[in-house]
Amino acid sequence: MESKILRLALISSVMAVLALSFCCSTATALEFRSRGQVKIDSPIKDDVFVSGGRVEVNAPVDSLTVAGGTVRINAPVKGDVFISGGRVLINSDVQRKVVAAAGTVKVDGRANNLVVAGGDVQIGEKATIERDAYVTADTLTVKGNVSETLKFSAENFRNKGTIGNLVRVRGEGLSGFINFLDFLGQLFSILFTIGLFILGLLILHLLPRQFSSVEGGIRKNTLKKTLVGFVAFISIFIGSLILALTMVGLPIAILLMMTILIASLISPLFTSYTVGDKFFGIINFDVDNEYFVYSVGFLILYLLFRLPYFVGSLIGLILASLGFGAIIYEFREVWPEIKG
Repeated sequence: MESKILRLALISSVMAVLALSFCCSTATALEFRSRGQVKIDSPIKDDVFVSGGRVEVNAPVDSLTVAGGTVRINAPVKGDVFISGGRVLINSDVQRKVVAAAGTVKVDGRANNLVVAGGDVQIGEKATIERDAYVTADTLTVKGNVSETLKFSAENFRNKGTIGNLVRVRGEGLSGFINFLDFLGQLFSILFTIGLFILGLLILHLLPRQFSSVEGGIRKNTLKKTLVGFVAFISIFIGSLILALTMVGLPIAILLMMTILIASLISPLFTSYTVGDKFFGIINFDVDNEYFVYSVGFLILYLLFRLPYFVGSLIGLILASLGFGAIIYEFREVWPEIKG
């Protein structure tokens, strides 16, 4: 039961990230590709996002995010690899971690860490996991080397390789279940953060004028817009509760709560660009690449949000309110045009 829960959660998490990644064809700072069959035969010194029925990577890339049917990686990857597919074959080295959810997964190269959910998972003879591996599967076969800890949950397990520390998660009672939940929470947090980062890049790429307009509004009347955004959050929440209690207004309440959720997710994305731009202004460094400015700002906010003693949560609330307030002001500006 725990194996199925973990596998479902991992697959859902990977799919949630990948679903945000494949809406455009090219970008200045990233490489996007989406076709029935995709082959990468020339080196790409950048992050690559690919979707296709059949994907082959035959040349080095900086990092790789893939949603596909059959995925083959035959060349080195400098950074992380995130994959969701039917059949995944990794035949080359990945310098950082591999996160995969698929029916069949075979790893036959080096990786720093490995996180996999699948039906049939193999760590092949040529594979070396330099640190830890976390696997949930129906069948797990190990023929290679896991240098440190292999933590797994599988109905069938075959070990013909070398494992530093083997931990099978089964029958551990409440303690094991809590450890699983902790692991899932950390994994979801990482994948969700990556998904938000990619979402911001897509908004910046697909809706540059709207993104620039909202972000520019953040810089004007900052305190006023923060208060407006905070009051709007509270008002919508209270109004939703009242409508839900009437039952007749439940559909509207659900719609309003979704509005709060969406606003709380996308609002910090606009402030990320502002923070990044301010940062480069402080250090007196000119950056022309808007994707890089956004990325640095997002990283700064991510670190701030992780500050202890509710400080990070407070910063998050303030910036979400500021972003939401700017969105409200922007909507008020364009409403006459929408109304016609």
